[in-house]
Amino acid sequence: EPFNGEQRVKADAVGDETYGVLKLNLMEDFPTGVYEYNLMTSVFVATERANGLPAGSPTKVSFSSQEWCGHAWQQAEFNRPRRGRPGVRQTVHSYFEGQADRNFAMDHPAGGIAEEALMLWARGLAGPQLGAGESTEVSVLRAMSVQRLLHRDAAWVQATLTRTDETRSVEVMGEAFAAEVLTADVEGRRYEFVVAADRPGRPLLELRRSDGYRLTLTGVERMPYWKMQSNADEASVSDFGLRRRDPGRM
Repeated sequence: EPFNGEQRVKADAVGDETYGVLKLNLMEDFPTGVYEYNLMTSVFVATERANGLPAGSPTKVSFSSQEWCGHAWQQAEFNRPRRGRPGVRQTVHSYFEGQADRNFAMDHPAGGIAEEALMLWARGLAGPQLGAGESTEVSVLRAMSVQRLLHRDAAWVQATLTRTDETRSVEVMGEAFAAEVLTADVEGRRYEFVVAADRPGRPLLELRRSDGYRLTLTGVERMPYWKMQSNADEASVSDFGLRRRDPGRM
């Protein structure tokens, strides 16, 4: 979608500051004892050169967390100049003392990416680009969900990204795919991405993480979701493998 590079939001009209981005929204709900956490992460990766960075670079990440203690919100804007060098501007609002209403900036090491953008990297939609069997070391900005849930500070950490030369046949949604495996090792967290090597856009079929976190593709559907707002549209949720939330849950 078109992005306003100055405000780092969806653009209403195309202008000099506008460039294209690929947006990834990730919603995560999970119980903790008697109450639930509800997380949402949005990642915006530029589809063209912007802000002095090549296509495939993250331009913004935003994150929110809601649970019974309260809610928190955070965002990072990439390549906002800092002391004349590339930087990352961050804003944090939280219910924790010592964390509320903070604004700060960090340097942006060359080639540095966001941990949240790894799902797009595995699909070849974000840098760095690797050939089969290649591996590289890269600076990764620690994921905001890790910062929030593990009470860690924002920091650049070293990661190893690998595109293996392994292919396998994977059955997802009752269909067999020729799949390729990519891995990312970040602070002891190992991500294993299984992507469809023989399909346009290289869809992500599975994600496994060393802490037991797992995602499996349940369906794919192209639809103008922003227009589907009536009660009758709820039936379409099943088209991509999900089910309507139980209305009795609070």
